[in-house]
Amino acid sequence: MTLCSNRVPLAGSPSTCTIDTVLIPLPTWLLLAALPLVFILLRSRRSPPLIRTSLQKTIWVIYLVLLVADIAMSVLEMARLGVAKLGLGLLPFNTIGLIIVIVMVGCRGKVSWMLFPLGFFWLLLVAFEAVKVSRLSLLPSKTPTQYPGSDQVLDNAVMLALATIFSVLDTYEIIVLWRSRRRSHDALVIHPGLSDGSLPLRAPSVPSYEAPK
Repeated sequence: MTLCSNRVPLAGSPSTCTIDTVLIPLPTWLLLAALPLVFILLRSRRSPPLIRTSLQKTIWVIYLVLLVADIAMSVLEMARLGVAKLGLGLLPFNTIGLIIVIVMVGCRGKVSWMLFPLGFFWLLLVAFEAVKVSRLSLLPSKTPTQYPGSDQVLDNAVMLALATIFSVLDTYEIIVLWRSRRRSHDALVIHPGLSDGSLPLRAPSVPSYEAPK
C-alpha cells in the first residue's frame, strides 16, 4: 500500500497526504530526536520528585486514561483508512509517539523536568491537528463510502480535543512546578541553612518547667 492513495484532492495546501506524512508525525520525530538527551539528563540530573496533592494524583490518573483513549483513536483512524484504501501516510509514527509519551508520563512523577518535552510535544500536535481538522472539513461528508469525510472530521476532532486537554494539563503542572521551585528558592533566601541541613526543620523542644515542691 502506498503512503496515500485514492485521496480526495482539496483546493489549497497542505493536502491530506502531506498532513498525514509530514505534519502529524513531526512531533514524534522531534521527540525521538530528543530522547538521547532525555536519557542523558535522566542519568545525570535527578531533580526532586513532585509532591502531588490528591487532586493532582487524580488528574494524573485521568491523564493516563485519556492517553490510552487517544492511542485507541489513532489506531481506529489508521484501521478505517486502511479499509477505505486511502493509505496510512506515516500516521503509525504518531501512535509510536503516544506510546513513548505514556512511558514519559510515568517517569515524570520522579523527574519533574520531563514536563517540558511533553508540553512541547502536545503544543505541536494541537497545532497540526487543528490544521488537519480544518482541511478535512472541506471533504465531501459522505465520500468515500468506507470512511466518509464527516467521520474523518469527527475522529480527528476528538484527537484534537484530547491533545488540547493534555496541553492544558501539562501547562498546569508546569505552573505548579514553577510555584513549588519559587517557594523553595524563597525559603532558602530567608533560611540559607536549609540548603546544607544546618538549620533544623523543627524548633528544638523546650523542657517544661516544674515548680519545686
